[in-house]
Amino acid sequence: REPRARDSERWAYSLRASFATSCIVSRRVVTQRPSPGLEDSATLSHAPRGEGHDSPLVSIGIAHYNLGAFLPQTLESLAAQTYANLEVIVIDDGSTDAASRTVFDALEAKHPKWRFLRQANAGIGATRNRCLELATGEFFIPVDADNVARPEMVST
Repeated sequence: REPRARDSERWAYSLRASFATSCIVSRRVVTQRPSPGLEDSATLSHAPRGEGHDSPLVSIGIAHYNLGAFLPQTLESLAAQTYANLEVIVIDDGSTDAASRTVFDALEAKHPKWRFLRQANAGIGATRNRCLELATGEFFIPVDADNVARPEMVST
């Protein structure tokens, strides 16, 4: 099939996201400001508001592979975000560790409003690209499955 303009835009955004895991990817104005520690925070500015929303939808994509020991803390940190209009997509990239698969299943039951998907192992880049394809938000933030976000990681 012929590539559409939107496909190449998503590819470019995803490629940028693959190299900077704590960035926000969007066509909108974004200001990145450094924070102490490993986490980064970003400020959304001048983003259009969707109907019925006071703030733009922000999609967070998590690629998971055999990181069951860390994923619960990562998801708890996202659940504790002070920014409310979030979409969270978690994809298991063909984990081979039984304990990680069990943790993934338990977290899916614990967070029913978030999207949990499973796929054959495709690698971090392909899994982030899939998260980006599924994202419906104005902004996309890739988060590693072993990272912990500060409560104000996403803010307006």
